[in-house]
Amino acid sequence: AVFWACEALAWSFYVPALEALLAESVIPQQRGTALAIYGASGALTATVAAPLGARLYSHWIAAPFLFSALCLGMAAMFAARTPPTNADYATIKSHN
Repeated sequence: AVFWACEALAWSFYVPALEALLAESVIPQQRGTALAIYGASGALTATVAAPLGARLYSHWIAAPFLFSALCLGMAAMFAARTPPTNADYATIKSHN
């Protein structure tokens, strides 16, 4: 029960902070769209990942973990190619 309480406390700080960070990194006209994409991608990922992970695990125990590592690596490569946001430009402008 203590673990669940600690997890709930951490979650109550994590979620609003992440959504605020997301809202600050896009222009005000696109905040709703960005938050909608963030929420939908999380729900879609959870819906697809559970049965896919179970199926992979039933064939080979290490498969879900390797698949997760592959997906995270691809996401990191994609994120590295993403152009800077308005928040990035504002930071650069304030330092010059």
